[in-house]
Amino acid sequence: MPLRRLELVLADRASQCSGSALLVPLLACTDIDLAQELQRHLESFHHRAELRDWLTRRLDHHRADLLLRLLDDDDRQRQLTEFSVPLADANQDWRTLGLPTLDNEARHRQQFEAWLQRNQPTLVSRVRDEHAGVYRSGRPWPGRASPNVCPTSLSHARGHGVAFAD
Repeated sequence: MPLRRLELVLADRASQCSGSALLVPLLACTDIDLAQELQRHLESFHHRAELRDWLTRRLDHHRADLLLRLLDDDDRQRQLTEFSVPLADANQDWRTLGLPTLDNEARHRQQFEAWLQRNQPTLVSRVRDEHAGVYRSGRPWPGRASPNVCPTSLSHARGHGVAFAD
């Protein structure tokens, strides 16, 4: 194995042991410059204690402890909630650092389906009330839409003012 490859493997192992690689995205939500500094020195931390020392020299003790505690939580959404950072802002910071971003389409779909289920009686009543005259008159429905059709795509929902929390 070439020496440089071995050094990279050891650096990766060190960052996994200390958690420094996991800390970069979290830190980016708090201080992007500090996250960039950490990103440049990932391999220099071999243990969590070294990372804690580095972090507490740069941040207040409470913030450093919170960041280190969140390293053990693999739910990015919960981590962002802890810092009150919107997903869009976090994604922008992560793009700046060349890190992968999060896509919450599945969560948005779930939220929309829950909204649709909660509001179905109201929506049905509104459609019925709007078209009751057409129905009673026996005239055909305008256009080709059936009264049972309900939009389920996220893009359609967003285009009609349905807001989702990231």
